[in-house]
Amino acid sequence: MKKYQKSSLFWLLQVIIFIVFIQFTTTAQTIIFTSVIILSAIVYSLSTKRISFIYFVVITLATIFYFLFLAFIEHWSPAEQGKQILLHFTTMTVLFLLYISSYHLKDIVNENIELTNKMSELEKFIGNTKLLTQSEFENRAQIIKNSMQRRNETGYLISIDLSKVNSNISESILLDISISAIKSVRNQFDLVGQFSSNNIKILIQNTNEEGLNIVKNRFFSNFTEKIDEKIYDQLLIESVKI
Repeated sequence: MKKYQKSSLFWLLQVIIFIVFIQFTTTAQTIIFTSVIILSAIVYSLSTKRISFIYFVVITLATIFYFLFLAFIEHWSPAEQGKQILLHFTTMTVLFLLYISSYHLKDIVNENIELTNKMSELEKFIGNTKLLTQSEFENRAQIIKNSMQRRNETGYLISIDLSKVNSNISESILLDISISAIKSVRNQFDLVGQFSSNNIKILIQNTNEEGLNIVKNRFFSNFTEKIDEKIYDQLLIESVKI
């Protein structure tokens, strides 16, 4: 059974037990019972699993000794003892179900956080390519620029603009252009990112003008393998030394 299904079942059992409980207890007992449940829910929600378990054990032992003390002081009859034992058992059952529900709920929350983090990691790239999103490109580019400055190195930022290409064509060839750009650079050193639906940027680190021309020639070769050279002529390609 999946965790969320278990949690739902435990919550349902708690509600059923609570409804049955208030039918056979006094108003004062119901208020005390409800207060204990609310307090326990707060503790379980705000504390760690270990603290929650310790709390459950402590409150179980404390209430046992409390009822034993009352039974000794008030000289409960066997019938009264049976009633109080049932009351205590019901209360502890609800607290245990509440503890288990909180335990599974925390697992579900942690799993959701992990999935969210994984999704964030995936969102660093566009689709199943190595093409970086704009934010990820900018973050990595800033780190690379700082490193190049410390090492007194130079690099180039290439901008490929498709604004002059027919919009219908540019949308269909954007992926091919991106792949061509990725194939033209060093995977472990350079960056390729998409800034909009018609703009791609390439950052080449630790290179000179000769290295820049090599990348441009590779891009042209990779591009024309899949796309008409006439479209290449419509691209606006600019290079800036950084």
